[in-house]
Amino acid sequence: MKTKLGSILLSVSLMFAGCTAGSPSEDDTHDDDTSLVTTAKQSAALFSETAALAIIAVDPLAAGVANENDAAAKAAAAASGYFAEGGCISAAIDPQAPSKLVLTFDDCDGPYGFADVTGKVTIEFARAGGGLSVTLASAGDLVVDDALVNVSATVTIPDLARPRAIVVKTASRLELDDDFALSLDGEFTLSWDASLCFTLAGNLTASAGTYTFSTIVDDFHRCEGECPDGSVTMTMVSTSSADTRTLQVIFDGDHTAEIIVTTPDSMHSLPVPILCS
Repeated sequence: MKTKLGSILLSVSLMFAGCTAGSPSEDDTHDDDTSLVTTAKQSAALFSETAALAIIAVDPLAAGVANENDAAAKAAAAASGYFAEGGCISAAIDPQAPSKLVLTFDDCDGPYGFADVTGKVTIEFARAGGGLSVTLASAGDLVVDDALVNVSATVTIPDLARPRAIVVKTASRLELDDDFALSLDGEFTLSWDASLCFTLAGNLTASAGTYTFSTIVDDFHRCEGECPDGSVTMTMVSTSSADTRTLQVIFDGDHTAEIIVTTPDSMHSLPVPILCS
């Protein structure tokens, strides 16, 4: 489980990892290309971290769950098993609220797209019709790979008989030491099987400084030992059509992703190697 989920979510965080290495020539770029790529890369990182926490909270329920309190107990018992170094994480049920648990990370460095994670995340389960809702929230001290991450997301499990099919609504934030701040708002669907092959799709808005991107993840699919399929498109939302920029990443199931960069002046395609194992 540890290796599979780590590789799966790594593929999400690598969506834009090669952009700078394969950047077009200086004549073809704009002065703010670096900021655009940083926005894309950090959006992918924040997206993957939110998905990772959702899977950590929900995947243990696949063995069966009676109610929200049972869900919290199962999630707490299983949490350390999702990390290569389980001793870096503790999970405690809130004694005043048995449907709530707190995960405390102490310099964790393991799978799920996490690196050097320190801080706390609260996971709270509640009844929602015939299923459950799960609230994910950091405590203001969550640091992931030198970024301060403010997780704020709600997971909906429509059918307790199929807990590995969920909807995630996120309004999360990320800050870097160089005053870069990113917000990621929107909704995506996430489903996976017992081998942790997953499919995700959704629509989000990524905002950083003066940039706002409409982001569409289209049927992104990934299995252990296989290359991903699907696409991610980030289109700048601007009051002036002349400022529109689009980054599209296309995965075709092989070891190279194609990044298509469209600006008011040009369009160019960049092949980017990706990790598929």
